[in-house]
Amino acid sequence: MSTINNRHNIFFCLDENYIPCLKYVLNSFIKCNKPHKYNIHFIITLDKLTFDEFKNIIITVADKVSKNFNLVIKEFVPPIELVELVNGYCKILDKRYPTNAKCAKGTFINIGNWSRFYISYLFPDVKTGLYLDLDILFNGNIEEIFSIDFGDNVIGAINDTTTHKKHTFEKSYDRFIAIFDVELMNKLKIKQEDYNRISYNCGVMYINFELYRERNFLNILLDILKHTIKHNIVQFRGTQGILHIIAPNYTLLPNKFNVITKRKYELAEASILHFKGISKFWDNHNYRELYNKFMCK
Repeated sequence: MSTINNRHNIFFCLDENYIPCLKYVLNSFIKCNKPHKYNIHFIITLDKLTFDEFKNIIITVADKVSKNFNLVIKEFVPPIELVELVNGYCKILDKRYPTNAKCAKGTFINIGNWSRFYISYLFPDVKTGLYLDLDILFNGNIEEIFSIDFGDNVIGAINDTTTHKKHTFEKSYDRFIAIFDVELMNKLKIKQEDYNRISYNCGVMYINFELYRERNFLNILLDILKHTIKHNIVQFRGTQGILHIIAPNYTLLPNKFNVITKRKYELAEASILHFKGISKFWDNHNYRELYNKFMCK
């Protein structure tokens, strides 16, 4: 178990686009969890706001919900090397999909989406923690997650049955060995048997940051990006696919901790609701009746 001041660690990565959902996420959290047991880390990527302005917004929103939050707020300043690699890969996508480049690039071009790969280095003293996308709502207690035995796996997550069936994960391995050289494969320690399963959703992940650092995952990530650009390869449209490559093995979390649903009968057993995709609960009136109890004034 990894704690700071005997508290569990939760991590959110966000930019200014996700400010509107903060009050709903935090309000749902305190309805079914005890905030004094957790350190809630916000890793922010700046655009128009200054760090102090963004930080004050988060603190103000949190204080209106509860005075008991233990907040840790830190800025993600993307390294020049990462920015250059992401821009270089996006140029490949621009050429490959000239009429639909924006769609092809998807979340890849948003530099803030890369901040989750740097959590272990932004917080070098934290051994483990729960990473969450901000398009989630809490509907139950989550303390159970922190007592699960994850063995020597870096990731704990649920099967991503909504988008990645088993055969597509296997195909990702086939594509990988077709385009990457033996030296890089050996460095990554890629094994075919690691891909003979359904892939996982990255919106809710328990992460062993200590193992992440030990296994040098960040440098492996950068090596993959360098290789794809050097050989003009289109392999990924978002950051989730890269994480599947560098960390294919994972411990399966109970499904209740990442429920992707719009159906009322599934809400009762869900501890974390995840609004994967474009349509979000805070800006879609169709969700109002179903999720009314989460909406704070």
